[in-house]
Amino acid sequence: MADVVGLAVGAALLIAVLSVLVIVLPKFQPVQSPQPTPEEIAAKIHQDNLRARSSYRQGSILIVDPESCTDYAFDNWTGNVRFKTEVDCDEQLAKMRKSQTESSVERMRTVVQGFRR
Repeated sequence: MADVVGLAVGAALLIAVLSVLVIVLPKFQPVQSPQPTPEEIAAKIHQDNLRARSSYRQGSILIVDPESCTDYAFDNWTGNVRFKTEVDCDEQLAKMRKSQTESSVERMRTVVQGFRR
């Protein structure tokens, strides 16, 4: 008798699991993200192109005082200078060490240490 009850309970659980798989799970569809329109794609490409064209003509000016370092962007074509952000001098020098030659990093380190005295 116990075997029959165990078999019945197992069959009931199997039917419950199969019904969930067949009936409930297909109703859960992944959320479809909205597709951008051709105009939105063209506008994004235009913005990316403008950013790429202007990135090579901009330089960075680092203003160092004893309390902080301020980074400014300098546009080589127009001469405009605009505030970018406050930066950590040591972190900025570490980035420069990775991206530029060692001699320019030494020059920056000398300038920073000169202002900190």
